[in-house]
Amino acid sequence: MRELRLVPVPASAGGGKRSDAARLRDQMLRLFAARISFQVTAAAATRWNFYPP
Repeated sequence: MRELRLVPVPASAGGGKRSDAARLRDQMLRLFAARISFQVTAAAATRWNFYPP
């Protein structure tokens, strides 16, 4: 967290629900629970040498 310039104080240590640690945890949970998808067009597939099965 220090590399991200965030204060590493957990909510249980008085950081509260608006602390940097709580916000980082919330954003990580959202990111890792997200469904991320992409679509490859025929033109892009030939440019990238990607041929879908």
